[in-house]
Amino acid sequence: MSLTSNLNGIHPMANNICPPPERLLLSAREAAASLGVSQRHVWTLTFKRKPALPHIRAGGRIMYRPADLNAWIESQRRS
Repeated sequence: MSLTSNLNGIHPMANNICPPPERLLLSAREAAASLGVSQRHVWTLTFKRKPALPHIRAGGRIMYRPADLNAWIESQRRS
């Protein structure tokens, strides 16, 4: 089996597809997709709204932890 097929999620010792590893950080585009909103709205929630959407600065990038997004969603619940 070639290295290419291994990188495409196929385990070299089996004929089945391995699940993708869980991501620790998401980009703004990925966070927007998981929240079901536009990327522009994610930026608004991150920088122009209080309380802000939790984020991490990694180098020059703004990243989001999936656990922080889930906690933020729960905090936005209204009865």
